[in-house]
Amino acid sequence: ITVDAQGRLTSATSGGTFGQDYQTAISTARSTTTSATFQTKVTLTTPSLTGTYRVGWTSVIDMDNNKKSVLARLQNTTDAATIGAEHSMEPKDPTDRVIAGGFAEVTFSGASKTFEIQYSATGNTAGIQDARIEIWRVS
Repeated sequence: ITVDAQGRLTSATSGGTFGQDYQTAISTARSTTTSATFQTKVTLTTPSLTGTYRVGWTSVIDMDNNKKSVLARLQNTTDAATIGAEHSMEPKDPTDRVIAGGFAEVTFSGASKTFEIQYSATGNTAGIQDARIEIWRVS
């Protein structure tokens, strides 16, 4: 990378693996559930990969009752593992919205994996929207 005296990028060369094999799955529409069992909002299934990948996710969650909670997580269904932390939100006001998401490094060994953004309600109606899973190679 080369920058000029003002700090502006003037040239860059690519090298390494960062950003290779980029994939994404998106669902922007609002979905709802009253189920305490996790429901799937969006799924990303990779091809067979090898290497270390950064897997990230984001979503907007809500609950229509300020005495109940909505849960959201990114699940690696291939390995039965939650990526990062599970999010829980009990709103002070039923119109509250919270961003839930995170990222982690996942090692692939010549196999495909499936990731799902999942959500559930602990009573009343939980909502999720603007959900996105991204994956890209880091090494």
